[in-house]
Amino acid sequence: MTQSEWIYAILQEHGFEACVEAFKQNIQELRRDKKLEEQKRLCLQKLSVTTADRDGYIQAEISKYEKCMRDSISQASDTGLCSVYNVISIVWNYVLSEAIIAELKQQAVKLSILPDELNNDEAKSIISKAIAKGLCDNNNCWLKTKALLAYFADRASEHLNLGKGEYDGSTKTSWKPFESLFGVNGLSGAKRDYQKTGTLPNGHNIVDELFK
Repeated sequence: MTQSEWIYAILQEHGFEACVEAFKQNIQELRRDKKLEEQKRLCLQKLSVTTADRDGYIQAEISKYEKCMRDSISQASDTGLCSVYNVISIVWNYVLSEAIIAELKQQAVKLSILPDELNNDEAKSIISKAIAKGLCDNNNCWLKTKALLAYFADRASEHLNLGKGEYDGSTKTSWKPFESLFGVNGLSGAKRDYQKTGTLPNGHNIVDELFK
């Protein structure tokens, strides 16, 4: 029995919901797991370059994928549209849409709980780019060294004009919003540590790309 025949048999015997669950549980065998992760990554990339009305963009994308899910359910129940030849495509569209919606909703939550200083389109764009580059994840967990986070915060503070006052002839870095966002302390000390070495942290070039 082919994969399509197997999925179609589940659909006919147990209905669309059981069909979707079987697809998810066997997504690796169906060779769609890597494709799903790639599509989620592309979703974050698109979000990272959206600077105007990001919340509105997220809601519009959610509505689009919700329609795709409804269409998939309709197609699966229509004997004229659903057959053993296209059942996997129909179920895949549903599973993909569901996963993208979950990703978008997670992003909407993250955007809504940002520190006040970072709750603006420009800061959100920088954070989304950092996620897309693998510097941090969707749960605001920094994935690289503390030194690189200090470098990122320093660059972002300057780019967003968050610093107030001067120190040693330069505008002070506003560390608190980034320490709050990523749940860390001592970023100013981390900056001093890498300055003592006379070398910028590994990965600084990736951070620099966020501000081009």
